[in-house]
Amino acid sequence: MSLCPRAAAQALGSPNQLEQHEYKHSAAYFDGHDQEPLLESQLQPHAASSTATTSPSRKAWLPVLLVANLAITVTAFIAACIHFNTFTTLLLYLALLIVAFPILSLSLFVLNHASSKYNLKLPDFSPYSTLLSEQSFADRSSTGRNEDARTRRRSCRTRHLLSLARTAQYVGAVLWFLAIVEWIFFQPILASGSPAARDEIASFIHASPSADARPAQPIKVFIASNLYNSQEILPSFSSSLKSLIQILGTDNVFVSIYESHSTDQTKPMLAKLDEELAQTNVSRRILSDDQTTRKDKLSAVADRIDFLAQVRNTAMQPLVDAADKYTHVLWINDVVFAAQDALELLHTNHARYDQACAMDFIGNGFYDTWVTRDVEGETLKRQWPYFKRVEDVEAMRRGKPFEVNSCWNGMSAFDAKWFYLSANSTLTAVGDEEGLLSLPLKFRSSATCPSSECQLISYDMHRALHPTARRPTILINPAVNVAYTHRHYFLYNSLLPSPLLRPWRIIWRDWIAFRTFGWLTEGTRWPNECRSKQKFWAAAARVASA
Repeated sequence: MSLCPRAAAQALGSPNQLEQHEYKHSAAYFDGHDQEPLLESQLQPHAASSTATTSPSRKAWLPVLLVANLAITVTAFIAACIHFNTFTTLLLYLALLIVAFPILSLSLFVLNHASSKYNLKLPDFSPYSTLLSEQSFADRSSTGRNEDARTRRRSCRTRHLLSLARTAQYVGAVLWFLAIVEWIFFQPILASGSPAARDEIASFIHASPSADARPAQPIKVFIASNLYNSQEILPSFSSSLKSLIQILGTDNVFVSIYESHSTDQTKPMLAKLDEELAQTNVSRRILSDDQTTRKDKLSAVADRIDFLAQVRNTAMQPLVDAADKYTHVLWINDVVFAAQDALELLHTNHARYDQACAMDFIGNGFYDTWVTRDVEGETLKRQWPYFKRVEDVEAMRRGKPFEVNSCWNGMSAFDAKWFYLSANSTLTAVGDEEGLLSLPLKFRSSATCPSSECQLISYDMHRALHPTARRPTILINPAVNVAYTHRHYFLYNSLLPSPLLRPWRIIWRDWIAFRTFGWLTEGTRWPNECRSKQKFWAAAARVASA
């Protein structure tokens, strides 16, 4: 027995009154063995004949899009690891937010937009349609039972994937929203390298000190550096150096650079810098010397330290010979830095210190672990938070200077008094195996223990003050970060402090990597082999309990 089109429509739950022309181009037969919900785009009449077949749901593409998104994100993560020469969850977090989130959002938008253009296919009840028989409904019922379970499972997986994708999209949107809010309302308006920011720093230099600071005095800085094969960083090094000189004033600066045995373009680049400084009447000595025998990293440790100490003393010689007196000495290694980095370091603690150091970084973290010791003589590790003492970690979080026993860290400022003769040049013999100590201090090696010449200059300050109760004021300023490549300078000065990374810093770096699993990296601290032989480090100041 055959059913008329109206009876078939009623069986399918269609309206009682159907106009034939209403479904002429937006409906099709329920015929054949395809039991999927049939969707067809609303086409113009002239295209209806070409789309008489079923159009599959675009949601079937969701797994493919998610796999493609994953592949692109993983590729971006690997490329970032190669570029920054490190493997860290920081780069994975950035890949998810900067790469995966936009692609996921675009994919979901396309799927939703495409699905909204499809209508449920209903039977065509035109006079030209084929009549639906009872047998066809029976065939559909039996066929549908066989495929129904598989269809439901596939549909369930798709729904779960879609729900997961939308949840990830919402999380990414919230993180972006919070980052934008913080960037708008809580970040400095002026970029640190902008001319306006430099003017602000210059005004700070010449401003009156706070009430608890000693009277301001003109700052005259002796800038020293030794370079080797430094062509990669020299353009930015020279630019930052000239900006620093411009702010301090050409009459308040002496530049001493020592170079030896470079095989790249360092020599001609330094010659050009010498010419540029001469045009602005900057007092300077830029010396290239290939006469000495260079000791590289493959040489014995003691021989290399002797060589580096000799190189640094050669760079310091113009300070002793100069007629002018300088208030500060600023040592700059072959690092990427900005003028404001050097200025902030020079004015650490209102320029009241014996030594003040920046923090230097490579791809996998803090670099100068061999030289730096905290106030209790403990060594550092490369991973955050680098130090052991809670007070030091909190100071780093706030960007405030804190006291250490020794440091260098790529850029180091000194009170120049340590490098001048004085009325009491010969200091009291301390009676240790290092021998007598006298001013001016010199970079040296140690016969008792292999230590860096940079650490020994800090240790000699402790030795010089040993008979007294005062310890030298040696500070690290965590607000000043330098690096040995441009990409690592960008990583630690622009990328890591950005508002977008605040969730990563709080959740992963502080709570997971440090508080929960920080004990796993304690074994990576530099072994303090010289602790028992260096007996004259000043004791840490005791903090009175409340």
